[in-house]
Amino acid sequence: MLKETSTSFTCSDLKSIPQLRDAKLRAGSEGLTRVITRVNIMEVPDVIHWVQSHEFLVTTGYPFKDKPDFLEKFIPQLVKKGVSAIGIKTKRFIEEIPKEALEIANQYHFPIFELPPSTVFSNVVREVMEQIISRDTAKVTILQDRIHQLTQSILFNDSIDTLLMSLEKMLGNPVILVNRTSRVYATSHCKKIMGDMPLWNIRHNHNDYIHHPFIILNDKKIKIHLTHIHDHEVNDSVLILLEKNHELSVIDKLTIERVCFLIRFVILNARSRLAIASKYMDQFLQDWLLGGVVNLNDLKLREKSLDHHILGDDCHYRAIIVNWNKQKPEIDQLTKIIDEFRLSQRRRVNLTVTLAAGEMVFISISSKSYKGDLNHKMSHFLKTIALNLPFSLCIGKSVKNPLHLHQSYIQAKNIQQVIQKCTISDDYVTYDKLGIYQILYLLPDCPERTAFESRFMVPLLDYEQKNNTPLIATMMCYFKNNGNVKRTAEQMYTHYNTILYRLERIKEILNVRLDDEKDSLQIQIALKLFQMNKEKFYQAAPQTDPNQ
Repeated sequence: MLKETSTSFTCSDLKSIPQLRDAKLRAGSEGLTRVITRVNIMEVPDVIHWVQSHEFLVTTGYPFKDKPDFLEKFIPQLVKKGVSAIGIKTKRFIEEIPKEALEIANQYHFPIFELPPSTVFSNVVREVMEQIISRDTAKVTILQDRIHQLTQSILFNDSIDTLLMSLEKMLGNPVILVNRTSRVYATSHCKKIMGDMPLWNIRHNHNDYIHHPFIILNDKKIKIHLTHIHDHEVNDSVLILLEKNHELSVIDKLTIERVCFLIRFVILNARSRLAIASKYMDQFLQDWLLGGVVNLNDLKLREKSLDHHILGDDCHYRAIIVNWNKQKPEIDQLTKIIDEFRLSQRRRVNLTVTLAAGEMVFISISSKSYKGDLNHKMSHFLKTIALNLPFSLCIGKSVKNPLHLHQSYIQAKNIQQVIQKCTISDDYVTYDKLGIYQILYLLPDCPERTAFESRFMVPLLDYEQKNNTPLIATMMCYFKNNGNVKRTAEQMYTHYNTILYRLERIKEILNVRLDDEKDSLQIQIALKLFQMNKEKFYQAAPQTDPNQ
């Protein structure tokens, strides 16, 4: 049902019509705010099939002159159809409106007007429609003026923040924009009102708000309106309006509908500018990471030309490579992810990103020693935008001299090579976190190394192949749990006695004692080397599952 606005024609305005000055409101006084957009004349009993919402229905009562209970059933049907009110001319076909019908109308807050016998329906139609058309014209004028103001705002200051500020002032309610990367755009006043509420969560769970469009703010239930803003690639942003101060009028809703095109224009315009700037930015960042910037003056000149402030007296720099643990996105996808990140960052430069040698590489720039908040920032962004693909962040060492960033990048690259070889999938991996893999990775693939691995692995693989028993997986889990058999059984979802049996088989096959420090160390080193070279061993035992 349309709500009353300053320019809408409502049931309460009917008394201002010359033809209806002597009309009497007999029921439904609480429904006088219902909006009327057209007039219909009822002189047939089945008019319910032809009425439309927001109509003012007038009748002589002829269709129900001999049916005193007709109106009792008819009024609920009119309400269901969205009819705004009914005017009944009395003293011709019916003497008075039945009392039971008036009671039903009051229950539904449905206005019933008693029209005098002198009422001319054609004049009623003409006079009411003149008022409606006049007010609709006023609405269009107001809407045009609003769009003009917002357009001017974009022309003089092409930013989302300025546009939202103008829109919020115009509508008198808080307005928020959440983009695809979960960045929240809102005025400072709006942010203060919203406090710590996670507005980005509304965008991610927007389907939950379709049937229940409300949030609780300061213990008050507030209705929200969600409008999706489409571009040529993705449905990436949601405009959120809160009915905090007053309900939205028809003009407010039309304004939101139109302004979405302007917001879309600003977003696409920003992306176009970003695409041009990104080309030069990527070349600079790639040169910097790969050691192509050889002196500080060159670095400062290129920084200045890109208007990208990255150098400081007390800054630390790191390279962080994103390693995709299962499926690496295509280059086009990675490029889009990088563009989204740069849009979300705007001019904040403590974190930037580029493609280097086909890999997504972050560069963190901080004025203090490296801390985990940037880890979380990168991780949160990637989990939001990167198609839920599992990844690890390979974090190079912190360097104070920006010309040494290449060293951090080389270390991050080495970390990536190690975790790919050793199937490490931790969220954050630094060089120190690699542990013994730092050394094992450097060992050449020589006969002595192969002989050491084979001494432990080949007998176990032969047994696994013949008996279909996962001895290697059991041994890995056993050492991971510091020799705790109970925890090993729980993690492998296997009976305690079965684990004991497997461990006995391992000791017999390898002729070792698992509680012996020397034997235990050799087995664990062999297992780690095996993890780095599974394919070599399984070539000789193709029937065995390498993932067990």
